[in-house]
Order: sequence, then structure tokens, then C-alpha cells
Amino acid sequence: MCTRSVPLNAIQPTSLTLHSPDKRIAVNVNTTQNQRVTYSVVFKSQPIITPSSLGFETDNNHLNSLMPVANTTITAHDESYKPTWGKRSFIENKFNQFTLSTVSSNNPYNKVDIVFRAYNNGIAFRYIIQSVNDTNTITLNNDNTEFNFTQDLSVYFTAGEHAPKGPYPFSSLEKRTRPITRIDKHGKTRTRINPLHSPVLIDASPLAFISIHEADLINIAPLKYRANPDKPNSMRANIEASTVTVPFTSPWRVITITPNLNQQLESTLIEQLNPPCAIDDTTWIKTGVANTENRNWGAIIPPNDQFPEGYRYGKTMDSYKRLIDHLSRNNHPFFMVDSGWYGNQRDIESDPLTPKQVNDHETAAKFYRSTPELMKMYRGQIDMPALIKYGKECNVGIIIYINDLIRRERGMDGLRQVFETYKQWGAAGIKYGFMKESPLQSKVNITRQIVQICADLQLYINFHDGPIHPSGEQRTYPNFLTREYCHAQGDASRCYKPNEFLRTIFVNMLAGPLDMQNGFFDLSSNLVAERFQVRQPVYSTVVSEAARCMIVDSGMIILTDHDIAYDKKTDLFQFINHLTGKWDQTKILQAQYGKLITTARKINNTWLIASVSDEQGSTNTINLDFLDPNKTYTATLFEDANDAHYIDNPEAYTVKTTTVKANDSLTFTAAPGGGFAAIFKPN
Repeated sequence: MCTRSVPLNAIQPTSLTLHSPDKRIAVNVNTTQNQRVTYSVVFKSQPIITPSSLGFETDNNHLNSLMPVANTTITAHDESYKPTWGKRSFIENKFNQFTLSTVSSNNPYNKVDIVFRAYNNGIAFRYIIQSVNDTNTITLNNDNTEFNFTQDLSVYFTAGEHAPKGPYPFSSLEKRTRPITRIDKHGKTRTRINPLHSPVLIDASPLAFISIHEADLINIAPLKYRANPDKPNSMRANIEASTVTVPFTSPWRVITITPNLNQQLESTLIEQLNPPCAIDDTTWIKTGVANTENRNWGAIIPPNDQFPEGYRYGKTMDSYKRLIDHLSRNNHPFFMVDSGWYGNQRDIESDPLTPKQVNDHETAAKFYRSTPELMKMYRGQIDMPALIKYGKECNVGIIIYINDLIRRERGMDGLRQVFETYKQWGAAGIKYGFMKESPLQSKVNITRQIVQICADLQLYINFHDGPIHPSGEQRTYPNFLTREYCHAQGDASRCYKPNEFLRTIFVNMLAGPLDMQNGFFDLSSNLVAERFQVRQPVYSTVVSEAARCMIVDSGMIILTDHDIAYDKKTDLFQFINHLTGKWDQTKILQAQYGKLITTARKINNTWLIASVSDEQGSTNTINLDFLDPNKTYTATLFEDANDAHYIDNPEAYTVKTTTVKANDSLTFTAAPGGGFAAIFKPN
């Protein structure tokens, strides 16, 4: 990493202005008449955020009224680093910074430093609590940071495993986030907060798009938001009460500001605000395509030359080996074994080291809406050490599922012992499910401990089932390849509709990598009737399914279909074979919220394009000026056929080859619910 820091000038603490290196963004820090520090933000000389309060809410108001006490110096930082994997192979980390020293207005021994940074695409600030009343701990009941906007803008926000909500004007948020009080069945009064989950996307067009999130989350509950009833067009930070050790450094509060929606998704600002890589040797870390068995389970292959009596995929060693063989033939690195391999994951008697015979067929039949007879036929005993050995012989690493129940029963030391055994078996990584830890501060810290244990053992990690939101940790711990901060379609048996996919990409993915599990190629079979983990149709064309695999940021791109489905479309699967999760460049060529996205990514000398449209479809023209102007390229284009449609003709597509260069444009049509994909190889 290259780093350069230059002092610019000393400034008085009553009115401070920090500019981004390109001068387009300014954060102004002022002290009000009642001695409270506020901040405001300007973009392209236009106010975006008006004076907004800073600080924390505590029992004795130790930290909610902060006043500056010393001069500060602005420093310019010009850094660069090479991430282990991600959107780009080289990242410039250029910013200006100052640290404002403050004390509580009611006690000068309560000392808090506030670090401000201004980047060319946003601002960030964090609190460093240096001392509080000679105590080593303090409970932060809430975060009093405000975000006061200049007008009644539209807001979009995440909604767990469902598509994001919005647009909602700021004026409607007070009703949406108002605490709800009720009497429970025991006669006790319960108050439930209904905050907005992070990140949030704010449409301030034509001036800008703005997102708010946090970076470097550790030792405190995750950031959420609530309406500010005292002010119009305003939100406040909202966190669960968290007891922290002093001195304490908070996560960064990050406001990303870009002139268009495209650059929001191109941004690496959240990642940049995390510490450098904490793993000394990262040569073992790979990224790329995986497959998992959940959505294949139950797929029926009619009788043919290979299977004279037909074939049905099961949770069995034979089916798993077939999927591993296909991954190996195509040089893909991972196969993920999901829940059920060591018995009922919710049964404390199920041992993830010595699996018992699968025999709970009645229970499984009810859960999967099937029959005990089918469950018995298509669920078998998994010899995990033998499967891992087979995978290693095929150069395919096995990712093993485990439920958080094991940690709750055995403690963190017991969990580590399980992971150590998996490592001895030769496993590549962990899929971690159903961490229901409360309070959320504990969930944040336990998540980090598990990531660190996996890093120590050279294991990958993928959290599912309501994980803590991403906050850029992949820079520090690049073994943390992905997480289900959306709906991973392999789990809950639902599929994203085109508009839902496009909404999720534009909000959830602002936080970081997502495990969404796209890539269905068999769309003509009766999937709902055949497959035990498919309860809705797949709302997509096959070209859109391939394109989605590239569009979603992830270090582990997890497919959902079986080898025969992919072998029937080997031409289109060549696009999948180019996906790595580790890119040299990423550009968002088109971005319309909920309607359209077109992404270009470069790996070595090859460029890929992927585009997804909503239920209406679209015809699009893009410039190819991102290509090397000194080269010509052979372009392989995968396009929905003229009669393709995501509901009644999802598998119809065309393939053609042409020659292009940088000064060309390219026009393509996506069917309703469809997409487009292309490979550009230099001649």
C-alpha cells in the first residue's frame, strides 16, 4: 500500500470546512449558540444536508452536547492499495481529514474526538470516546447523529430478505418508524421500534444520488434509522443500547454522494474505510463460481441414453458427486453442502462431527410439502470426509453448512473445535446459518470472532439467515466472501421477480457483497412440482439468469441448477465460466432504479457485459468506449430471442459473434423480464 499524508492548514474549531480533493464536496462543522457541534454537507455548491447534530445518548447525557476545545489541522491523504478481490484490482484511497477534539458541555472530563473525512464521492465521520467520568465502560443508549436534508426527498431502504421498500418521502417516515406500544398476553406493556434498516438510498436527482451506511462495524449494535419528529426532511441514527469499553472508536457514518445512480454501485468507499488486510498470507484465498444442492434437489431427468430409467437429484452422495464433477470440468472452485447433512439442524442431538442416519422423513415431508416415501428415496447419508476427499481430487473445495445452535450449545471454543475438525477433513469453508443472537451488539462481535477463527484456519465464511449487514469487512478479512444480506433464492424457496431483483441490487448491494444464488438454466420444466426447494416459478429468462450472476457483487457466485441443465446450454454457460468475483475494473453503464442495470467488468484483457431489465423489457444502446482504443475485439453476444418472455418462453435465446472496437456502440433488446450478456475478447 502506498500512503502520503500532507498537513494543509490549522483551523479554528468554531467553524470548520473540509473539502474533498476535487472540491466538489464540502462538509462544514459549526458550533451552535448553545455550544453544540453540528455538521452540514454541500455538493457542487448546493446544500444537501443542513446543520445536523452529532453525539450519543447516554443515561446522564454525557455525550449528547459536544463542544470543541482545540484547534485542528487538515491533512491530505493520497493512498492506494490492491484488494484481495472485489470490483477493482487497484483502489485509490484519496481524502482530506481533520480530527475535532470536543468535550461534553456538562462535564469537561467527557472527551470525544470526531474524525471527519471528505472523499471525491462522499464524506465520513466517526467518534472516538477518549474518556467518560473516569469510568472504563459506558452504555450508549442511542446514536444522536442527525441527517437533515434540504427538501422532502424520496428514500429507499432494505427490507430483510424481501425487496427494498420505497420510494417514500421523508415526510412519511415519522409514521413508518413511530414506536408501537401494545399489551402482551401477560399484561406487560411492550414498545417496539420500527426503524429503517441500512443502507438507505436517497434520490436527490437531478443533482445527486445519496446513500447512507456505516463502515468498519465492530463492538456496537448496527446502524439503523428513524424519523426525526422534531424536524422536517430529517432522519436520525438508531442503534440498540450498547455497552462499550472506553476508549471506544465507533464505526464510520458514511454518506456517499454521486451525480448519478451508476456511480453509487461503482463506489468502494465503504470498503476503503476499513482497516487493511489482517491476513498475512492471502495466497490461499480464491474467488469464483460455486454450486449448491438445495435447488437441484428433486430435479427429474427423463429417460435418455445416459439414464435409461431417468434420474432424480437428491441430497445424496451420488448427486453431489455429479455436481462436483461438473464444477471440476469447468474449473470452478466450490461446492456448498447445505443443511440436513448431519441430521435435523434444529435438534441439539444432531452432531456436525458424527452425523446420524437421516430418518426424520415424516418431519421433512411436512416441511418440504412432500411425502415420507420421496424423502426416504432422495435424502441419504452424507459421508462428509469422503465427499471432501472426492472434491479435493477434483480441485473443488467443499463449503459445509452449520447451524448456530452448535455455538449456543458448545460455546465459541466448542465451535472452534468443530471448525478445526472440518479443516482436518480438508474442508474449504463454512456456510453459517441462523445466528439469533441478542442483543445485536453481541451478534456483531460474535460474527467478527467467527470470521477471525475461519481466517486463522484458512476457511472461507458465508453467513445466512439474517446476518449483520456488510460494512466493508472484505478488505480486512477477504476470506469473508459473501453473505445473505438479501434473499438467497436457494433457501426460502422464493424467487425474485425482475423488478424485485433490480430494487435489491440498487439498495442492498450498496452495503457490500451479496449471496443471492441466481443461475437457473432449466426454466421450462415444472420446477415447483419437481423440486422440493422451489415453491415459486423462476421469474426470469435464461439470459437474465446468466447476467444476474455477474451483476451481483460476490466473492462466491453460487449457482442453483444441475449439471445437465448447464450442459444443454454450453454456449451460454461459457459466460458463467468467465465469472471470477475478482475483477480488474467495474463500470455501471446504465442504471434505472427498479427498471434496468447494465454492468461491465474486466478480467485480464477480457471484458464482460451483463444487463437485466424489468417486466417491461427494454431496447438499449451502449457506447463501448471502455474498451482499449488500440484493439479490436471479438464479441460473443447472448440475447433473448424475439419471442422470449420470462413467463411463457424463458429459455429462448440467440448467440452471435461480431467484431467491435472502442468507438462503436452496441444495441441490444431484453425481453420482458429478460437480459443480455456478452464476452469481449481482444484479437
